[in-house]
Amino acid sequence: MKFGKIIFFWVSILFLVLSCRQDLIVFPNEDYPNSIFISSEPSGAEILLEGRKTSLFTPSFLTNLEPGKHLIGLYLFGYADTTVEITVTDSSKNFIKIFLKEE
Repeated sequence: MKFGKIIFFWVSILFLVLSCRQDLIVFPNEDYPNSIFISSEPSGAEILLEGRKTSLFTPSFLTNLEPGKHLIGLYLFGYADTTVEITVTDSSKNFIKIFLKEE
């Protein structure tokens, strides 16, 4: 009986650790300056850069951007289209989380 409780304990710990992993951000290595990490609530929104499709969905990285202002668009069925402007500086790493509004 005690062995079953120990197994249950470790399986529970493993489940908790793995379920929290979605919030872990691993930024690309130093070879990717001028980057933006984009996440959304809810996740899975299509990411557009300057109005063009990127084939990426949140959460994801946009890397090697030119310094300056950039328009980031997020589109997810059932939610209002959202566009934000972000300024990228030389060698910067930016994080942005966008909360989408239901339509």
